[in-house]
Amino acid sequence: MFFTMSRSLIMADPADEFWRWFVAHDKAVREAYESQNAHWLDAELTPRVERIATGTSWEIGPYSPPDNTLVLSPETRKELSAVKAAVASAPRVSGWQFIACKPPKQLLSLTFEFANVSTNADSWVYRMTSYNQGEFADLEIFFEPSAAPPSGEEATLCELVVEALLGEELRLDRIGAITPASVADVRAIENTTAMRHLRPHLIQTLRPLH
Repeated sequence: MFFTMSRSLIMADPADEFWRWFVAHDKAVREAYESQNAHWLDAELTPRVERIATGTSWEIGPYSPPDNTLVLSPETRKELSAVKAAVASAPRVSGWQFIACKPPKQLLSLTFEFANVSTNADSWVYRMTSYNQGEFADLEIFFEPSAAPPSGEEATLCELVVEALLGEELRLDRIGAITPASVADVRAIENTTAMRHLRPHLIQTLRPLH
């Protein structure tokens, strides 16, 4: 008599495996977060989250107090559907909320700390070019030298600013190229808009995909 391993066992869903582990260890995750035990969280969460989709990262924060929130964060657009499906399959766990992609930040000022330097983007402006009848858009971001990001980090910081304003899903799904440019006077650049208006402007400009 022969026995064969079930294909469902061989092809175990990494999202299901993650949630089963999380339910069994949610108290340990909560205690590690509250005690700022980053080493334990990285060792236990990171490899399990990356099995959901390569390049996926995570973040725990007080997005929905009094609950803690676990955010699963895709690296690129191609991981977006897997991450959203994983969160849609999440169980109910007391004291926890689960979301796919970092949400937009509620900011009074566009001030960011990066590479040990504080940069304020309140004076930045952008020019948007949409394609494929509003399917997605490219952005040119202009800033004057006095408000420029650290040298060599312009592209990275511009992406951080865009993500903070739009949220991660909208940035990954609907933004193509982001091109930074230092100019002598942002007022001299035609057809630009202040950065703080980016999210409502983008939503108004792009067509719904669904």
